[in-house]
Amino acid sequence: MVCLAGIMFLFAISSTMVGSLMPDILEKYALSNIQVGYIGAVQNVGSIAAMILGFILADRFPKLKMIILFFTIYAFVITGIGRAPVYPILLVLFLLLGMASSCLNLLLSAFVSEEYGERRTTCLNLLHGLFSLGSLAGPIYAGILVGCGYAWNRSFTGIGLICVVMLALFLFLALNFKERGGRYKRGGISWELLKDRRFLLLTLFGTFFMCYQGGVGSWIALYLQKGLGCAPAYSSLALTLFWTGIMCGRFLQPLIGRMMNYEKWMLFSCAASVPLYMIAFLAEEPQAVVLVLLLAGILLGAVYPSILAAACGMYTEISGTVTSLMSLIQSVAGIASAAMIGWIMDRAGYRRGIMFIPVLLLCSVVFLSLFRAYGKREGEGAK
Repeated sequence: MVCLAGIMFLFAISSTMVGSLMPDILEKYALSNIQVGYIGAVQNVGSIAAMILGFILADRFPKLKMIILFFTIYAFVITGIGRAPVYPILLVLFLLLGMASSCLNLLLSAFVSEEYGERRTTCLNLLHGLFSLGSLAGPIYAGILVGCGYAWNRSFTGIGLICVVMLALFLFLALNFKERGGRYKRGGISWELLKDRRFLLLTLFGTFFMCYQGGVGSWIALYLQKGLGCAPAYSSLALTLFWTGIMCGRFLQPLIGRMMNYEKWMLFSCAASVPLYMIAFLAEEPQAVVLVLLLAGILLGAVYPSILAAACGMYTEISGTVTSLMSLIQSVAGIASAAMIGWIMDRAGYRRGIMFIPVLLLCSVVFLSLFRAYGKREGEGAK
């Protein structure tokens, strides 16, 4: 578990430090803004390709060996980015980075779910809590190196070297490890999943929730700057506090889970966050928005890992397929919802467009309620 957590922490650092180093990359390769945009675009393409690949392969081969394979690819790619001689090669490397990172995320979640059984919710939240910690550490790590006078590419080279050391340790520990999960080779599983109404309701809950979270990540900084007239540093602080809250929420989940049913806690947290967001947005006070972002981060931080744990608990023998399918649906929906928020802002203004975020969260409350009600009905029917 320690090595798995280390892998999650390392690729989380690289996923967020890229944004802070983008001005240096732009200068190094003399890029236009649209060429910089292509870097993010190819990463997303690689991520979606990884989800499709995971849907096909994740339960057909031992997950531990696939984690080793993609972590090896990741280590070489992250090192190569710091040494890419020309822009086209840089694009290819970022495509592979998106694919390797997404595959690692999916495989680590599925592997932990299989190996830790009834403790999967706690373990997944701790694992994703370390991802949140790494996400916060990424820009700080890159900023320290650049501030000390090192070239931008040393940030990638440094992470790459640490990954090689971690890979060697992981290979040593994994030599005699036997996985609990089996292989799944029968076809047509996607239709079997999509005919399960409870799984569909859980997927819809997760989809609307991730659209909400993606909407905050994509648009809250722009809303604070353009809608409320805040300085860029203030909007950066708001997002930092939001992700800090998410990290705290994930680390607090084991404690809350021992005190009460975690589905009830998720329902309460989502339902309580809707009016908090609406009040903050209607008040149009930057301090209120920042406070709600921190509070909502803490309340809702553990929701996404808990959704994955619930889905994997329903289909323990095909956790890789389930994780990949849910992530793929959520990614496509996230792109559509982010575009929808932008469309509303263009036509009705920032202040009205941002109200779409609590609406997405309200939809997730509806589907979580239906998921819980359907589960109770199935339980009563079994009696």
